[in-house]
Amino acid sequence: MSGAKKSRNKDKTKNRLDKQLKAMKAMNFVDYDLEPQVIKTEGKEVNSFCIVLKETDGTREAIRKRGRTDGLWTIITNAPSKVDDENGFTEDDLICAYRDKNQIEQAFKEVKSFIKIQPFNVWTPKHVRAHYTICILSYLLDITIANRLKEMDIGVRSPQKVYKVFKDGIIGKITMKSTGDEFLKLMSLQSRQKAILELFQSENVVRRGYLKSMGIK
Repeated sequence: MSGAKKSRNKDKTKNRLDKQLKAMKAMNFVDYDLEPQVIKTEGKEVNSFCIVLKETDGTREAIRKRGRTDGLWTIITNAPSKVDDENGFTEDDLICAYRDKNQIEQAFKEVKSFIKIQPFNVWTPKHVRAHYTICILSYLLDITIANRLKEMDIGVRSPQKVYKVFKDGIIGKITMKSTGDEFLKLMSLQSRQKAILELFQSENVVRRGYLKSMGIK
């Protein structure tokens, strides 16, 4: 507050400081007084305050109680160390792996939102593996699209936007009114659809020869 350019009100200043201490969850550990301070700046005097910290029985007791819960953060693992096994892990490897576990939880959240998968009541090893494989492949597809979009700016920022661009499809069903015959036909591609196909080097999926092999005109 020594750099104040305008005079300050004591009550408002104290309320602002208390609000910051509450946000930091430090209200019980800090006590202070506001001593008046006059600052001369730009040819005028500004009434401000100086924070004077003080210890009280209350703050000392709060710090003592909180200190009882302080301790060491320990990771226990049965993974071999780098010293005992060349394929083992260093201390830094283990710490990073533990901290990165949130990425796994986030991955499952993304999978659920991406393929909107519903709970499956499966219990046989074959069915469990199938369920697991679907989730992993879906996440691999999702993260691959995200990484490619970061490499080149095509005006599409997220995998969700890619899915939205292709949501209505690029193949339409045409019905001949006179005969009632139906056939599939490639619709005119939008500029964003073309850009996405080029980014993933998938232009061949809309080439005439490839479409004709699937009965699409």
